[in-house]
Amino acid sequence: MDNIEAGRRRFLQGAGIGGTALLAGCTEQLGLDDDDEAVSEGGVGIVASIDEQELQEIQASIQEEVQQEVEQEVEDGELDEEDAQQEIQVRFQEREDEIIEFIEGEIDAMRTEIEGEFSIEIGEEFPFTGAVRADGDAEELIAALELDTVQQLVSAADLEAPEEPAPEGE
Repeated sequence: MDNIEAGRRRFLQGAGIGGTALLAGCTEQLGLDDDDEAVSEGGVGIVASIDEQELQEIQASIQEEVQQEVEQEVEDGELDEEDAQQEIQVRFQEREDEIIEFIEGEIDAMRTEIEGEFSIEIGEEFPFTGAVRADGDAEELIAALELDTVQQLVSAADLEAPEEPAPEGE
């Protein structure tokens, strides 16, 4: 039920501070060439600062609505109690688009603020992690961290990780 939040948390935990130095163009301090592939080819990932409280409220609201629907169906004899928990999970997953829509709104707010302040080019979006691929001047990328809508910089390679866990049993 918390696949999106758990996936985002794992994504953020996997992005280390050492990677941030690489992304931000600080490779000369680490003794690496400016042509380092990790920096020059894929750009960097910029993670949006997501309103976690609002995200949790959306998830809780969906969970409560789904729970009530399924409980009513069990009471009406339309659904067995044994199948109720699985049905709750299925229905919650069917409504994950509402959560993704919220995260995409947060990404859009970040994009608008970044593009208004800097010449950073925003590319592909990764809504399951709340991140975007971006290219730009290293100093501007670092300065973007000061924006309220930006949480952190991550390696572009981290953006390539699977966004959604594969269903069990497949």
